[in-house]
Amino acid sequence: MQQNLWRAGLLMALASCAFYLAGCGSVEKSGDGATDVSPAGDGRTGGAGGGTGGSGGGASRWWLTCGDPVCTTWRTKPDVPRCSTEAAGQSCSTAGQRCDPMNECNQLLLCSTTDPTNGGNCPISRRQAKRDISYLTVAERRAYRDQLLSLRLATYSYKAEAPGRRHLGFIIEDVEPSVAVDPERNMVDLYGYMSLTVAAAQEQARTIEALRREVDSLRREVERAGCKR
Repeated sequence: MQQNLWRAGLLMALASCAFYLAGCGSVEKSGDGATDVSPAGDGRTGGAGGGTGGSGGGASRWWLTCGDPVCTTWRTKPDVPRCSTEAAGQSCSTAGQRCDPMNECNQLLLCSTTDPTNGGNCPISRRQAKRDISYLTVAERRAYRDQLLSLRLATYSYKAEAPGRRHLGFIIEDVEPSVAVDPERNMVDLYGYMSLTVAAAQEQARTIEALRREVDSLRREVERAGCKR
């Protein structure tokens, strides 16, 4: 009986310990691979589509696509030619043709009769815009939780900035390979990093619920034995 009471107390204490995990914001980067996450926007103003608004229709014209979820730096796209005189809103003749205007959001110009961003609603997260969808198994979710909990947080200063300013974040070399890292740009993959926190929060919620059920079961056993709580 004493063992059950001790176990119930321990489980109740464990069940009361939970953490809320969340992360969102822009990412600062430096040449030494350090990353810093701080609340901010992505630097874009207005919608991602070209022209004067609306979803288009009728004659084909050039439209800007969504590009990256967070604007950072332009990167090469071997399968897309660079734009020359093309500009958003101008008429075009070949539907489906694309070119790269080389902007920091990595948007493309697309020849279409309709706005591919649906009026600047970016990034697009609808199923119709994705492929090869695979939902996480319990084992995969636990692995991502463990990956998040293993991140070594550090405070640091960037070599290129004035002395005195400190940042909180992690060092890429400490964690890669990881879904939280964009190795091509030496920075955090913001969506991957946020998804790690969601996986950890979901797994933590499952653990707390399992502990709650076990505590309730032990409590009922104690009550049936006629012991006072």
